[in-house]
Amino acid sequence: MLRLKLISLLLPLYIIGYGQNNSQTSDTKKDTDISKLPTTIEIPTVKIGSQAWMTKNLDVVTFRNGDSIFHAKTITEWEQAAKAKKPAWCFFLQDPKNGARTGKLYNWYAITDPRNIAPKGFHVPNEDDWNKLINFLGGEEVAAPKMRYGKLWGDSILITSPKGMFGALPTGWLKYTESKSEFLNDGAYWWSTIPYSPKIAWTRYLVFKSIQVKSFCYNKGSGLAVRCLKD
Repeated sequence: MLRLKLISLLLPLYIIGYGQNNSQTSDTKKDTDISKLPTTIEIPTVKIGSQAWMTKNLDVVTFRNGDSIFHAKTITEWEQAAKAKKPAWCFFLQDPKNGARTGKLYNWYAITDPRNIAPKGFHVPNEDDWNKLINFLGGEEVAAPKMRYGKLWGDSILITSPKGMFGALPTGWLKYTESKSEFLNDGAYWWSTIPYSPKIAWTRYLVFKSIQVKSFCYNKGSGLAVRCLKD
């Protein structure tokens, strides 16, 4: 009888203690599970013809697999990365304020690295991608105003597109040659993944006071913006 009374007295305490421990275990497990959930960020895009382009330039410091991209904080570091064909990025004029406004500048080795600089579901444009966009906007002789946005272009006589379109701001770029590197602020420049030769690759760019979209090949060690589109 005494044994039954002790069990009846201790059983509620056991149940309460078990419930508290089980609750703590569940909470801990719940927190752990949440911490492991992938973070999904909705990337703004704009539909132009059959393509969906990002509305802003790329602004990442890692490849898709999480590996860091080298941040060249000086011209010397940038030139060393270029000579070594090492992926690198920098801010225009080494000023983070410019990065917040127009994204980062990358060398060609960063945008073609097999670890993939573009977020999942996106890719860096090749020549066909650029040509399809520009042709849809009327061709390279007249497409620039439909790609540009804002007063920073400083030439109000040329119509610029609504913010919801391609939305290009003047980014500036870092021109690299084996003898000299310098920042130039004469428009907006973007990479194409297609090389022209072992040392240079195709680009697209807009310059001030022009309605043309221009294409040219620059040294792969130069620093240009990157605008991705959906796969």
